[in-house]
Amino acid sequence: MNYTKIFALATGALLWMSSCTSSSDLDKLPGAAVRTQQAISETVSKLEGHDGYWRLTYYPDTKRAYGGYSMYVQFKDGRVTALSELSTTSTNSTYSVKNIDMPTLAFDTRSNVLHHFITSTEYFRNARGGDFELLLMGQRGDSILLQGRKYGNQMSLQVAFRYTPEGLLFYEPITIGGVTISGFRLSSDGTSVTSIEGDVTTTVVSLPIDLVNKSYVAYFKADSAADDLVSFFTRVNNTLYRNRKARMSARTYFGVNTEADQTAGLVGNDTKVAGFLTMPIYEQTNGSYTRLSYEVDFVPVGSDPTQVDIIARDGNESTWWYWYASAAEYWVSRLATRAPYTVETLTDAAGATYYKLTSVKYADKAWFYLYEVQ
Repeated sequence: MNYTKIFALATGALLWMSSCTSSSDLDKLPGAAVRTQQAISETVSKLEGHDGYWRLTYYPDTKRAYGGYSMYVQFKDGRVTALSELSTTSTNSTYSVKNIDMPTLAFDTRSNVLHHFITSTEYFRNARGGDFELLLMGQRGDSILLQGRKYGNQMSLQVAFRYTPEGLLFYEPITIGGVTISGFRLSSDGTSVTSIEGDVTTTVVSLPIDLVNKSYVAYFKADSAADDLVSFFTRVNNTLYRNRKARMSARTYFGVNTEADQTAGLVGNDTKVAGFLTMPIYEQTNGSYTRLSYEVDFVPVGSDPTQVDIIARDGNESTWWYWYASAAEYWVSRLATRAPYTVETLTDAAGATYYKLTSVKYADKAWFYLYEVQ
């Protein structure tokens, strides 16, 4: 008996049977198609029926490493006007609502606002986890529920009555010690925040030094920083020289990019003004000089107003970070992972104020002096 032939015939019969559709199934197809088109038409009518702006709560990246952003969009005649907290300059491009596996809101043509996180660059070669096709998941009241088609993050469109939020809303509620918190509202005097549920209130803590509006410099050399930090900085510098024939200056700048920095071209990846760690770089082959910057957030520590934390975000494209990243990222990582730092205010012999930052976790191995840039 030819078992191979029998198997082939049986397989063919099964495939034929599976490809057949009963008459009752066929009767359902037009209804499904009609319902899909009806959902699409209703969504377009709802989007364009609102004369003002919608607030698009937008979450890039599979791990939501950049947090959430508010984008404001207005739909009219197949086009969408958009602006965001990252760019107050509006863009106008096309959009569509179509069936891609399921009804989907798609931002079809280039928009610097809506396509910000899907744009690849020399440093962000795989972009930053943005979606421009958003699955329509349903409605809740006046809100349209969305989900990124590629990365799966939940988003929403809400009728925007005002642009200034009361506080912040988490991506999803969190439960700590049996208490669920979905977000916080800022008090009218700006001194405290209360959970939306009303169960938790905490005082707003400010930074012990003004890293949001000013720039400071540290010198990673003997007597100005811990020996362990100076030694690590030297090793990173040696690696940088082997890889790129370049060396970092012993100076590292902390804080916001100044007006002079912005004029010279140092701006943030997402916004013009940003917090940075900046290292001067000298090319040994031709003697040229550049600044190398990494975007960071300087944040206060709620449990201790004398402390500052450093959260590393991205290498800065305006300073060609990617060219030196293989070595320099180790230096940024060392400074960030030693945070939080306790800030001590000191006075020199001439009466000038400066600061000592000491790691809470590695007090003897990670400390340095910080001086305000005048």
